[in-house]
Amino acid sequence: MIKVGNAELVEDRMRNPCATLEELAKPFGATRQALSLRLQELGLPTRNARFKLSAIKKVCPRCGGLKGYGSKYCFKCHYELHWVPVACDICGGITYLPQSYLLFRIRKGQKHFYCNRGCKGLGAGIYGYISKRNRNKGGENGR
Repeated sequence: MIKVGNAELVEDRMRNPCATLEELAKPFGATRQALSLRLQELGLPTRNARFKLSAIKKVCPRCGGLKGYGSKYCFKCHYELHWVPVACDICGGITYLPQSYLLFRIRKGQKHFYCNRGCKGLGAGIYGYISKRNRNKGGENGR
């Protein structure tokens, strides 16, 4: 076991919260495991403060929930920010489109959005939509 008084160990841990167990054990001539057991007996943290700082970064900045590694937001916030609700021009139904796709289509000049192909077909009759296949060809059916 460690041949050191409780006060000395507590003082050393509080003075160096970012020190690893190995760095704390060297001056006392003890192993990391022995030092870890002693710190647990005294109710002191066995992990260094650097670990706790990295754990704090795993919080979603929008809702305060836990997020995954490498993610900016938690799954729920990412879904709400990424998928935008859009109303269908024909039936008024709500469909969800990715924000990047929606912005791309608006920049290209698209004014009408539909929930499915059936509504898009009805919109073609109302708004005079001509498919790309039939734009450059003459005739009624594009033949």
